[in-house]
Amino acid sequence: MADTTRTTRSDHRRARHLLAALALAVTALGLTVAPGAGPASADGNEAPGAPPAFRSLTAGDIHTCVVLGGTVRCWGWGASGQLGTGTSFARGNGPLDMGAFLTPAALGAGRTATAVTAGAEHTCALLDNSTIKCWGQNADGQLGQGDTTDRGDNANEMGDNLPAVSLGSGRTATAVAAGANHTCALLDNGTVKCWGRNGNGQLGLGDTTQRGDEANEMGGSLLSVSLGTGRTATAVAAGTNHTCALLDDATVKCWGGGIFGQLGLGDIADRGNQPNEMGDALPAVDLGPNRTATAISAGEFHTCALLDNGNVKCWGNNADGQLGQGDTANRGDAPGEMGTSLPPVSLGANRTATAVTTGGSHTCALLDNANVKCWGDNAFGQLGQGDTANRGDAAGEMGGSLPPVALGSGRTVLAVSSGEDHVCAVLDNATLKCWGDNFGGILGSEDSLKRGDGPGEMGDNLPVVFLPPAGTLNGTVRDAVSNDPIPGAMVVALRTSDFGLAASAIADANGDFQTHAPPGDYFYYLLDPEAGHDDGFFGAPLTITVFDGSNSTLPLTMEPLRGAFSGTVTDQATGAGIGSVQVYAIGTTGLVRAATTAFDGTYTVADLPVGTYHAVFVDGAGRRLAEYWPDSPDFGGSDPFNVTAGDTTTGIDAALFKP
Repeated sequence: MADTTRTTRSDHRRARHLLAALALAVTALGLTVAPGAGPASADGNEAPGAPPAFRSLTAGDIHTCVVLGGTVRCWGWGASGQLGTGTSFARGNGPLDMGAFLTPAALGAGRTATAVTAGAEHTCALLDNSTIKCWGQNADGQLGQGDTTDRGDNANEMGDNLPAVSLGSGRTATAVAAGANHTCALLDNGTVKCWGRNGNGQLGLGDTTQRGDEANEMGGSLLSVSLGTGRTATAVAAGTNHTCALLDDATVKCWGGGIFGQLGLGDIADRGNQPNEMGDALPAVDLGPNRTATAISAGEFHTCALLDNGNVKCWGNNADGQLGQGDTANRGDAPGEMGTSLPPVSLGANRTATAVTTGGSHTCALLDNANVKCWGDNAFGQLGQGDTANRGDAAGEMGGSLPPVALGSGRTVLAVSSGEDHVCAVLDNATLKCWGDNFGGILGSEDSLKRGDGPGEMGDNLPVVFLPPAGTLNGTVRDAVSNDPIPGAMVVALRTSDFGLAASAIADANGDFQTHAPPGDYFYYLLDPEAGHDDGFFGAPLTITVFDGSNSTLPLTMEPLRGAFSGTVTDQATGAGIGSVQVYAIGTTGLVRAATTAFDGTYTVADLPVGTYHAVFVDGAGRRLAEYWPDSPDFGGSDPFNVTAGDTTTGIDAALFKP
């Protein structure tokens, strides 16, 4: 917290209406975001370097997920339960879908996530105890539960009710990769296990039999992929119907469907779908003399590798220019197309890459200058160029002729992930932006509008994905006059840029609260805990700057907008206090509040909006005449008095006459 400048209420009139509308919704919110521990990669489709708030980013076919401080948050199409919310509803395509309203996937008591990966319609998370949980579509057993029942689309299917994938006795996972309809895990001993659809041998088991869709197919019954004598894996990537592994000797091996040359073996044959095709019989991809790989990414029907010299090479389907060669000829599907015959992608003069990510029919690279360049299919604007023209499918479109994606003034990129037809990037200010197709709200913009397919949609005009909070904020809400804690006070953070809801909390019985917000600037308001008050907020807000991973204490006080008046009612003849007398406060709109005198005649009429009042005293037993203050039988003869904020107007006494 750096700036606690108070602003005037007149600067925030439009926030009042929003806050009033949100008052009921806020009570349902409860965020428990744990601090992140650093970047992690799930499947080779993400770059290292993301801040702790974004431990993992993955763009699937029609949904997007991030790990925020140990929680998994997904948005987009949710028909199969891939969002893990216990419903089949989409998120991100309508108002109040994102931010604090974005429900985390329940992972189980005490469990957090370190990485997440999204397939066509299923999601898998690597948990803090090195187990894997998967949810969403399960028609092919891709969830690894020994059946074909979807998970996450109905209540009571997530959390402790969702078993971890059985990987074998004593085995844990270090990474997980979701293909379209199959899933692979890199285990702690460097082996790879895959389950789900296997029509092309993408599970690498020498047959086309699915695994994970029937009982007794997982755990010790699920064989590891044979990678070759003495070989282990350091990373795994899964495409639509093929799988690739980066091995411990920095070579790449791919298996499964090869119809477009995506296995990089100079033919269109599948591998891993018949006996004796794996292990030493499966050649490594020829990347060129003395060239090795540092990362891999598997797209729909093409594959890319980041090489040890910072170059990128891609092979497989090239119908839309996704290989970045300035033509539409496939590579890797015929002899003599790999190795030195496969040129690296031209990224621009002296430019190299630090990460590569493959989508359906497009590819993006994170460059050494922290810019992103994308090429290939652009039907939905996924290249971020403000049009729908493909890039990389004709001469003169790559290298210096390919502009980097415009993501905002002065902004650079920390991580990038490509989905089927959309792309998301984590920026240097710890925000997330997505562009391309927006089916089901996969861009997280609370609408269904594509971005990047028309002019004026990128750069500063591309909205930031409204994500749940990352920085922790604590405090106690107190009365500004009495300093007493205020239970039930609602703390609400609105972005200074557009008054969008960013975070909220409700003070407990001691007035204490905890909330979270992504790095940025916010107005912090306090909502009245009592229903029926006229104002949407109390007092001018604080302007707070939140830093990534920060833990700050907010000195929030609620300025009272109400007051009270008090006095004593006595018998005119004896001077004794009279109990059970009704005292009414008459305001400009009529009767506002009432109170009853105690046995000694004392009373207080509280919770009055600031203003001018008249008081009338009525002996409920009918023993004495009614009287208006200070001493009148009717309203016309009474005197007004003022009630001020946070104060009690005293001396509103009456002496009632008994006729």
